[in-house]
Amino acid sequence: MISFRLPHYDSLVRTSKKLQELLHQMQRQNTLLNNGYIRKLSSQLERYLTAIERKLHLIERTQSHVAQVRNSLLYLPSLLDEKEDSSLGEDSEKLLYSLVVNTYAHYMFPDKVSAASLEKMLRPLKKQGQTNLRNSSLLRHVGVILDNVEKIHALQRQIASLEIDAKRSRLRDAFIEQREVDDRNALWLGVLLLVTVLLLLAWLWRTLNGLDQARRISERSHSRLQDAVESLGEAFALFNSEHRLVLWNATFETFYPWLKESLKPGARLDDLCKLNCARMSCSTMRGEKIMGQCSLYMDEDDPYYFERLGREKWYLASNRRTKEGGLVCVRTDITESRRAEQELQKLGMALEQSPASVVITDTNGVIEYVNPKFEEVSGYAREEAIGQKPSLLKSGDKTPEEYADMWRTLKAGKEWRGVFHNQRKDGSLYWESARISPVRDEDGQIAYFIGVKEDITQRRNDEEQIRYQANYDLLTGLPNRTLLMDRLRQNVLQGQRGKRPFVVFFIDLDRFKSVNDLYGHAVGDELMKVVGRRLESELRETDTVARFGGDEFVVLLMGVDNADFAAVIARKLIDSLCRPFVLGERKITIGASIGITLFPADVSHETHDRESIVGALLSNADMAMYQAKALGPNRFQFFEQEMQDRVKKHVALEQDLRSALRNGELHVFYQPIIEAYSNEMVGMEALMRWEHPVHGMISPERFIPLAEETGLIGELGAWMFAEACRQVHEWQKRHQVFVSLSVNLSVRQRDKGFGAGMLKQILDESGLDAQYLMLEITENLLLKESDQAIQWLYSLKECGVKLAIDDFGTGYSSLSYLKRFPVDTLKVDRSFIQDLPEGKDDVSLVTAMVAMADSLGIGVVAEGVETEEQRLFLREVGCDYMQGFLFGKPLPAAQMEERLSGSKVAAEPS
Repeated sequence: MISFRLPHYDSLVRTSKKLQELLHQMQRQNTLLNNGYIRKLSSQLERYLTAIERKLHLIERTQSHVAQVRNSLLYLPSLLDEKEDSSLGEDSEKLLYSLVVNTYAHYMFPDKVSAASLEKMLRPLKKQGQTNLRNSSLLRHVGVILDNVEKIHALQRQIASLEIDAKRSRLRDAFIEQREVDDRNALWLGVLLLVTVLLLLAWLWRTLNGLDQARRISERSHSRLQDAVESLGEAFALFNSEHRLVLWNATFETFYPWLKESLKPGARLDDLCKLNCARMSCSTMRGEKIMGQCSLYMDEDDPYYFERLGREKWYLASNRRTKEGGLVCVRTDITESRRAEQELQKLGMALEQSPASVVITDTNGVIEYVNPKFEEVSGYAREEAIGQKPSLLKSGDKTPEEYADMWRTLKAGKEWRGVFHNQRKDGSLYWESARISPVRDEDGQIAYFIGVKEDITQRRNDEEQIRYQANYDLLTGLPNRTLLMDRLRQNVLQGQRGKRPFVVFFIDLDRFKSVNDLYGHAVGDELMKVVGRRLESELRETDTVARFGGDEFVVLLMGVDNADFAAVIARKLIDSLCRPFVLGERKITIGASIGITLFPADVSHETHDRESIVGALLSNADMAMYQAKALGPNRFQFFEQEMQDRVKKHVALEQDLRSALRNGELHVFYQPIIEAYSNEMVGMEALMRWEHPVHGMISPERFIPLAEETGLIGELGAWMFAEACRQVHEWQKRHQVFVSLSVNLSVRQRDKGFGAGMLKQILDESGLDAQYLMLEITENLLLKESDQAIQWLYSLKECGVKLAIDDFGTGYSSLSYLKRFPVDTLKVDRSFIQDLPEGKDDVSLVTAMVAMADSLGIGVVAEGVETEEQRLFLREVGCDYMQGFLFGKPLPAAQMEERLSGSKVAAEPS
C-alpha cells in the first residue's frame, strides 16, 4: 500500500517546469496589467506550484526509501536460503529466522508486533552477526526496512497533507473565473468604446491589443494545463456538472482501452460507466463489493476504492466533486503492490491454516495467540485459551523436574524439543511433539515464546503396537523369539561381567499335534494360551517364559547355577503340564519334554562373542530336549558334551551325503530272491550302498534315515530307480535272463514328487518292462493318509508295476487295509524268521501270515532266511519266495552279473 500512491516522478518534474513557466508569464502579465484577477490566478497557481514542488521533493525522498525497502524485502529470502554458518549456532539461526518472520508479521499484525519491538531485537543481533557476512547483511536489511518504512509513513502523511487535488480545483476555478472576468471586461470595453469612441479613439488600438494579448495568454495557459494533465502518472478525467467529459489524459485511455472510441468531449459519464461495469468489479478499501456503477462511487470518509480487471490489473480509484458539481476521476495502477500485499496475506493464512498447532506466549507463559489447529486438537476455543497458561493441557505424567529443565532451557534462550502427554478439554489424552523457541526483542531480552506442536497420538499408538508385535507372541502374550534373544544377550553380558549364572529350559509339548488334528486349531490355540499361563504361574517374576515357535517354549531361570535345583524346577513344570487342561467341556491331557543347559558351565571358555554364546545355549538346550524326547514322554535331560559331538558328526555326515552322488560314492547292490521249490532266482532287490572315501562303507541304517530327514531321499531315490532299471534291462538283453527288480519306495519320496509321471519316465528311459518292476512300500504307509495313499498307489499300479508291503508284521495294518490297497506281495520281516523253526510264537505268526496271504491271493517273500531249517520250514508252510544270506548277500553289479551268467535263473516268460 506504499508504492501505488506514488505518482510518476518524471511526469511531475515536467508538470512542475511547465507550471513554473506559466507562473512567470502570468507574473509578467500582472506587472504589465496590474489585474486583480490575474493576481488571484497567479496566487492560486503559485500555491499549486509550491504544493507540486513540495510533493515532488517528498516523492523523491519517498522513492529513495521505497527502493531501499523493496530491495531489502526481496533480498531477505535469498539471505535465508544461503548456507548457515555453524559458528553462530542453531539458536542464533532460529532467532534470525524469527526476526524475519516478525518483520513480515509487523505488516500482518501491527497490534501484536510493533516497529519499536523489532528495533530492539536488532541491536543484540547486530552485535552477534558482525562476524558473519550473511547474518550481518540480513540484520542490516531488516534495520533498513524498519527505518525506511517509518520514514515512508511520515512522508505519506506529509504528501496527504498537501491537498494537491483541492489546490488543483481552486486553480481550475480561478482560471474559469478569470476567463469569465476577461469576457465581461471585453464586453464592458466594447460598450465603453462605443460611448467614448471619440474620446478614447487614441486608446482603442492599445486596448484591443491588450485584450488580444490577454486571450493568447489564456489560451496558452489552457494548453499548458492540458499538457500538465497529460504528464500525470495517474489516469485523469474531468466531467462537468452535467456529467459530460471535459478533459482526460492518455493514461486514462491506456487504463480503459475499451473506452478509446467513446472518449470524446461531451461523452456521457453514465455511458462510460456501463462499459466499465461489464469488464471490471469494484470493492471498497474494506473489501466490500460495490454494486451498481462503481465509477460513480464516492465516500466522504474514504474517497478511495479498488477497481479490478479480471486477475490481471488492480486500480486505486477516487472520484471527487468540483465546486461547480463536476467530477474529477483519478486512477492509479497498484497491481504490483497488490500482489506483494497478497503474498503477505498468504504468510498469515499459512500460519492460520498450519497443520501443526501454534501457540505464542509471553515470558510468563501466558498464552497470547493460538491457531485453529490448536483449537481442533485441544478442544479449547481461542477465547478460552488466550490468557491461560499451557499448563491447562497438563495430564500429570511429567515430573516437576522435567518442566523445570524445560524452563531452564527456554530462559537460557535455547530452543526446547520434546514430547508432551497432554489432556484435551474433554479429558481424553493425546501425545504431542513440541518445539518451543524463545523470541528476543530489540534489547536482546526474551519477549515471548513460540511453540509449534504436532499431534503424534496415532503414531505413538502405532509404534507401541509395532513394538509389542515385534517382541511378544500375539497368541499367548509371552515374549517371542526376538525379545527372548535380546534378554539372553543381556543376561550373557551380565554373566560375563559379574559371573551371574542362569539356566535355559527348552520345552517341547508332547502330543500337541494330536490335539490340533483331533479338535482343530482353535482349540489348539486356546490350549497354547493356557499352557503359557500355567508355565508363568510356576515360575518367579524374575524368570522369563517365551514362546519360541509352534509348540516350543524357552524358560530362563535367573541366578540359578545348581543342576539339582534346575531338575526340581523341570520336574515341577512337567508335572504341571501333565495335569489335564479343561477347555470348555473338553478335558485334554498332554505332556512335555525339557532340555536343560547351564550358563556358564555349558559354554566353551574359548567362546566370548555374545551371539555365539546365545546360539550355543539354545542349541544345547534343543539337543538335550530331543535326547529327553528319545528317552520317552514327560522327561527332562541335561545337556552333555557328547550330544554336541554327535550332532557335529551328524552334520558332517549330512554334508558328505549331499556330495556323495556327485562324487560317485553311491552304488547299487543287488540281493537275489529265490523261488522256494525250484531254487531258481526269480528276482532281486536293489539296495543302495555308500562307500565313503574316509569311513569306508556306511550302513544304510545310518544314511537312509538321514537322507529322508534332509529331503535328499528324493534325489537319491530317483537316481537308484533309474540306475537299477537300466542295469536289469541291460542284463536281460545281454544274458536273456528275465528276473524281476524290487526297489524300496519311502513316504518321503512321495512327498518329494515321486509319482506315476516320474515312474513312467524312468521306465521309458531305461527300457525295462513294467511287469518286471516291483515297488516295496513300508507297512506304515498304509496307516497314514490312507485315502491319499490309495490314490497314489493305484496311480503307480496303473503303470503296470507290482506292489509289495515290506517288513510286514512290524506295523499295525489290518486285513481291511490289505483288501483296500492294490498289493501283490507281502514281505515278512526278518524279525519273524530268525527264530524259526524253534520259536513257537514266530511259527504261529508266520504260518498265519502265509495262510492269510494265500487266502487273499497275495504272494509271500520271507526276508532274512539264513539257515536250511528256516528254508525247509517256510517251504513246508507254503511260502512262495525267500530272500537272505542263505541264498546270497547283496552284491555289486559286476558280481551279480557273474552270478546271472553262471547260475540257475528263471527263463523268459512265454
